[in-house]
Amino acid sequence: MKNKVFKKILFMIFVFLLSAPSFAFDWGIFDDYEDNVEDYALYSVIYDIPIHYAIEIREKNSSKQNFINEESNMKEIVNEALIQEKRISELDNLIKTAFNTWLTDTKNMIINEDREEEFEDIMPILNKKIKLKKVSDTDDVDVVFIFTSWADMRKKCGKASACIFRFKDPVEIYIVNPDATGLMSILQNILIETEHSLIHEIGHYFALTDQYKDTGTDSLEYSTFNRMNTKDAIMGSNLKKTLSCDDVDGFINLIDLTLYLENDTWSARSKEGWASFCNGKKNRKGEYYKDEFYKESKLINKPNYVGKNRTAEYDENGNIKKYTEATEWWTLESH
Repeated sequence: MKNKVFKKILFMIFVFLLSAPSFAFDWGIFDDYEDNVEDYALYSVIYDIPIHYAIEIREKNSSKQNFINEESNMKEIVNEALIQEKRISELDNLIKTAFNTWLTDTKNMIINEDREEEFEDIMPILNKKIKLKKVSDTDDVDVVFIFTSWADMRKKCGKASACIFRFKDPVEIYIVNPDATGLMSILQNILIETEHSLIHEIGHYFALTDQYKDTGTDSLEYSTFNRMNTKDAIMGSNLKKTLSCDDVDGFINLIDLTLYLENDTWSARSKEGWASFCNGKKNRKGEYYKDEFYKESKLINKPNYVGKNRTAEYDENGNIKKYTEATEWWTLESH
């Protein structure tokens, strides 16, 4: 009980210090996905293309540099190398787990809801073992996971606790180093576990976006934004390490869209439509989700969107029928 109270106090302090953005909507697919599908990780997963990744640690525990003699200097260097090797191995395992969480948790929810027959068309994809290859040469890499200090994070990611630069080559994902020193780095790692941050940012690398109330949405067509601040989704503000029904809805719709973009045809299930995994469930506020239905990766009977600088009206099938834009506000980074 004391531990929960302590964490709650820390969280309040953390939010106050950060002045973080509003909580996110539940799921969405980046608006640019149709034009850049092969640049995102899900395409590689579906079509068995290896994902080459590198790990970079920019701040680690370091021993004192005042050595008495050459022998002690060499011992310290060897110890540092062993510590670094162990840490990279641990981070490597977390990265692999985070990638596979998207497939395994989606598959498990389908199985637990007894909907395997309904989703038999994508079960082979969800049963895949993602081809991940760690490399040391950053000239031949798709994505770099950079574990760095809190101070460096602030420079790179602003107020965010982690971020992705998805239009860089290679893609860069910034996470606070679990071993980073300094009060804010330590506080960050107490409140937000590294594995959660990795799952969230890899969700972006797959092409799922979070959409913040104070800046607008990065996803107008393939998304939900009618469930505000449910705090249930990992792509929203859930700090857990397992996918919610919102995340699963988004990931399945993303798979359907990816297959359509490659094959120029929707699957029979996607054409017919399917019910949200959130239907009939309660969110963390104790409120029941309203029944939702998807066809061709779009929410049916989607409410109109009124954002900070753009608006959209939809037809009954979730297609945009009217769109207005005041100014370009979005950035190329996601958090």
